[in-house]
Amino acid sequence: MTNLLRGDGRHPPEDGNEYHAIFRLTGLGVAQADPSTGRFVRVNPRMCDIIGYPEEELLLKTFREITHPDDWDRDPARSRRVAESEQREDQAEKRYVRKDGSVVWVNVNAAIVPDKSGRSSRTIAIVQDITGRKEAEEELQRRARLLDLTRDAVMVFDGEGSTTFWNHAAEATYGWTRQEAVGQDLHALLETVFPKPLEEIKADLLSDGYWEGELWNTARDGTPLVVASRWV
Repeated sequence: MTNLLRGDGRHPPEDGNEYHAIFRLTGLGVAQADPSTGRFVRVNPRMCDIIGYPEEELLLKTFREITHPDDWDRDPARSRRVAESEQREDQAEKRYVRKDGSVVWVNVNAAIVPDKSGRSSRTIAIVQDITGRKEAEEELQRRARLLDLTRDAVMVFDGEGSTTFWNHAAEATYGWTRQEAVGQDLHALLETVFPKPLEEIKADLLSDGYWEGELWNTARDGTPLVVASRWV
C-alpha cells in the first residue's frame, strides 16, 4: 500500500510541506476518515474527481454513504478484520456511487493508523479508479458467453500452448470439462498431430493473422478425431 503517512497519525510528518504536496498532487485518490464513524476528515483533489463530489460536500459523507448498496454487506466484516489485524491493513475492489448517480469501480487500500497509545486514530485509504479495467473484463466475459453458444469447439491458448478458455462445445467434442482443460497444454492434451511442423504454423499465424488446416486430435476416451481447425 502506498505510504503517505509518517509519524503518529494525528500530526503531519516532519516535512509538512512535502506531505501536503504528495497528498494533493498524487494521481491516486487519498482520503482520511474517522475510524469510529467512517466520516471523511480529509480528501485530496483526485479523490474528489473519482467520486464526483466537491471537497466540502465529500467531507460531510462517510465511506458507507458513497459505497454501492450491493457492496454494503462486505464492509462491516472487512472493517472488523482490519481492526483486529496486527497490520491493520486491507485491500478490496468495490463500487462507489458518484454524485451524478453513475458507478465507478475502485481498488481501495486502507489502513487504520494508531496514535502513540495504540488506539485507532485515523483510517487512511488509497483509492484507484479501475472502471476501465472492469469494463474490459466484463466485455471479455460477454464474448466468452457468446462463444459458449456456438456449436463449434472453441479453445483459446497462449503463446506457450496453455489453454485459457474451453467452451461447452469443446467439452462435448473432446470429453474434458472446462475445469480440467484450462491450464493444460492444449496440444499435449489432445495429442495433436499437425500437417506440418508447429513452428511453421505459428510463423504463418504471426505473418497472416490466421491459419487453417486439418488436425488429428484424440478425445478423452481415445477416439481419434480429424478436425478442420481455424486459428486467429
